[in-house]
Amino acid sequence: MLSYLKFLWRSTNQHGVHSPFVYAYVTRGLYKAYRFRGPRACKILFRTLAYFKVPDITITEEHPALTGLLKGYFPGIPIVPSGGKLYYFNAELQPDDVPGLLNIAKSDPDRILVIEGIHRRKTSARAWKMIRTNPSITVTVDLFYAGVVFFREGQARENFIIRP
Repeated sequence: MLSYLKFLWRSTNQHGVHSPFVYAYVTRGLYKAYRFRGPRACKILFRTLAYFKVPDITITEEHPALTGLLKGYFPGIPIVPSGGKLYYFNAELQPDDVPGLLNIAKSDPDRILVIEGIHRRKTSARAWKMIRTNPSITVTVDLFYAGVVFFREGQARENFIIRP
């Protein structure tokens, strides 16, 4: 509860975003009135998939409910075991996971990384901070329930805290 209050205090909406790329993602992707059902982290995933129109997705831990929702909302997007344009990390985030996540991202600079539960535990928050501060990361978007990571070349390095 305290971490959510801290998040609310530091977060902003689209009016506090000065990056055209992130502003477009927030206003046309996250804040668009899609009718997705599921937990908040899944809604962030679905809105990100819809906005960026990714061709495929890789999921760390496939759950029947998540797979069913994905196939229902996005029947044309295959779930691939590795190499997806969007990588959804829905396991318990630990600091030991960070090097592997960064290696996944380095293999394709256009890959989008969505990480569920970045504030769930203190170790998850510590791992999220390691990701945010890594020099190979250009843009992070903290949405409390999930974090979105971009590796865009030519983009100014920024970290955003946005109310979902």
